[in-house]
Order: sequence, then structure tokens, then C-alpha cells
Amino acid sequence: LNRPLFQKMAGESDSLTLDSLKPFPHHCLVPKRETGAERFLTKYPEYDGRGTIIAILDTGLDPAAPGLQYTSDGRRKIIDIVDTSGSGDVDTSLIRKTEGANDRVIDGITGRKLKIPNDWQNPTQEWHVGIKAAFQLFPTALKNRIQNKFATKEWAPAHTPLLVAAEKQLEKFEKTKNDG
Repeated sequence: LNRPLFQKMAGESDSLTLDSLKPFPHHCLVPKRETGAERFLTKYPEYDGRGTIIAILDTGLDPAAPGLQYTSDGRRKIIDIVDTSGSGDVDTSLIRKTEGANDRVIDGITGRKLKIPNDWQNPTQEWHVGIKAAFQLFPTALKNRIQNKFATKEWAPAHTPLLVAAEKQLEKFEKTKNDG
């Protein structure tokens, strides 16, 4: 709990204290009571999956989630991750070569100089470089919002008058063609 923030908030209410706060009902996040898992684990605490390896195919796995870090006996839960979604893939087939251990700068795809950290060791001195537009990594809702904003604020004001003028010229051309 952020004590300074809490104290600032509590300053507005004399009855609000750290002791008066009820603990967050973490048990509601995973329905262990409703499914009977809590009762089962109380009766058989060693039946928690230790020694079992499973594979999960999922489109939304967050490997940084706290519940996916360590088993009850302290081992890493995630053994390997294979992302087959293609999301975030970067073509790194372009190779830049440095001229020796002291040459720590290469040219990136955009022309910027890229400094290679001193603790990166590469005996071949060949460095694969790639580029990924941040827009390609954005969630769909954010992409749509950006595109809609651009369309209404930038594209339409510049192109609508040109489209109207072109339609008028086409109408005039068709009228003179049909009259003649």
C-alpha cells in the first residue's frame, strides 16, 4: 500500500484508517471455493501439480503473470514458450558486420548508428538487424482510433475539396461530351 497516498486520501476522512480497510478478496479472482479445489487442496496439499508437465495452446498467455512464475517447490513454471502468432515478428535477415572487437557501431536499416553494448560478445562480428513500426504492435482498438483521427482531422479536410472539384470537372466534361 502506498502509505503517503493513503494518508493524503485519509486526510479527507477521520474514520478512514489502514486498520479499517478490509483485505481485497483475492479468493474471488480464481473460483477455488466454488469448484471445490480449495477443499481438495486442503485435504491433499501435495496434489498441486508438482512433477507434472503440461502443454498449453493459448492466444493470450502473459508469461509475466505472477501466478505463472514458480511452482510450489520453487521451480520455474514455464519451461518454454513458442509464439506462433507472428505478432511482433521482425525480419532480421539483413546482416551488418563490424571490423573487430573494438568496432561497436553498425548502421541500422533507417541509417541511424547503432552502438553495440560492450558486454555483447559475437565472435563472427555479424549482427542481424531489423525494424518494426510501432504501429504494427498497437492493439486493434488503438490502431482504429489513430486511423479514424487521421482520416477526420488530416485526410478529409485536405482531400474533400479536391474530390468535390474533380467531381464538378467530371460532371462538366460529361455534359459537354453529351451536348456535342
